[in-house]
Amino acid sequence: MELETVPCWLACAILGIENMLYYPHYTPSQERLRSLLLFSDKVSLIVPNVDQFEVQRRQHVDEVLSQDDSLIEMKDPTYRYSGWMDKDGVAQATENLIAKLVEDTEQEGDLTPIHFDQYGHVSPGQDDEIAVRWSQKGWKYVAEEKFPPNFRDIFFTDGMALRVGHFRNPATGEIIEHNGVLCHPVLADFVLARMAREASIVDGVPSITFGGINYVNHLFDGDQTHRADRFKLLQSAMDLFVPNNVGSSNIHDFFSIRQEYEGVRRSVWRYLEDISREQNLDLEMKDQETLIERLEDARNHIDAELTSIKKQIGRDRFTAGTLFAFEAASTIGLAALGAHWGGPLAAAGTAGLGIAVAGGARKMSTLGKKQDGTAKSIAMSITKIERRGVPAKRAVPNYWL
Repeated sequence: MELETVPCWLACAILGIENMLYYPHYTPSQERLRSLLLFSDKVSLIVPNVDQFEVQRRQHVDEVLSQDDSLIEMKDPTYRYSGWMDKDGVAQATENLIAKLVEDTEQEGDLTPIHFDQYGHVSPGQDDEIAVRWSQKGWKYVAEEKFPPNFRDIFFTDGMALRVGHFRNPATGEIIEHNGVLCHPVLADFVLARMAREASIVDGVPSITFGGINYVNHLFDGDQTHRADRFKLLQSAMDLFVPNNVGSSNIHDFFSIRQEYEGVRRSVWRYLEDISREQNLDLEMKDQETLIERLEDARNHIDAELTSIKKQIGRDRFTAGTLFAFEAASTIGLAALGAHWGGPLAAAGTAGLGIAVAGGARKMSTLGKKQDGTAKSIAMSITKIERRGVPAKRAVPNYWL
């Protein structure tokens, strides 16, 4: 069977996922990385070879690798995941998207034109304008290796993607991107999501993100059928199952928690399987809005049930306490908006609306109200872990690459 029809990783639903492909960043923050490692045996990152050493040196990555170097895998995207641009109509649709971004930018009239050298790189002396686009306008740095080689002219001819070379961490001065492209945020999200979707197909690994617009572009592709399966449900509700102290505990405590979570992981997958079956989430459907509504309905049910159990066992909070909780919840709302406006390319054009629209498609849960024994077991396990103490959180940079 084709991977698109029955993903090979669905069979792992009961025991958990062996590998997850995270995007769009080179590295998730410390809390996200650790959360992913609670639910998978390994996390894959899409990082060009030239940038892998710097990524491995980042403190929260290095401390994981120093304990077990098999937990984080880096995949070089060069020439490997460009197949998505070969799909019928995608190149033309991409050109149309770029043209719309150019038109909108020109109408705003608050960006100075960029000048290029004979090689297509930004000419010297324009650092201030580059800084404006990045710091004030929300443009993002993307590795040039992540743009399809045979179609790069599409991206670099109209000024929505600029070759700017090395990008350094402003706080430390360390190079975190060798072949950087400063890219309009809508175009960056679209490219990264489509490439990650292709990588997921090529390598047979489920991908995960906590950004709404990326989720939309990854989930929907033209008229093909879709499944709101257990893994997509986990993506939208993972924050509800993560102890509050995962991101802030020391590395040894984290690995202790992770070992204890092997049983919790199996319980979570059983719980999600029951909800998926009750909501018919594994049925193929072309109605994107129905699929998104069912995912959101299921998340709301999980949230309500865990909150009810929390009150019974006397905990003030053991769910939705993670830094990415709002982002995880917002993926569904933005996906619903994208579906309403006509699929991935139309959804990409709504990125500027932001996460504030996420609640627009929320509906009352239609799931049953019966207390779930598996959910209670999960909640008790999370409570036990959290009662060990919650050290003060420390800031960890989360680079948008």
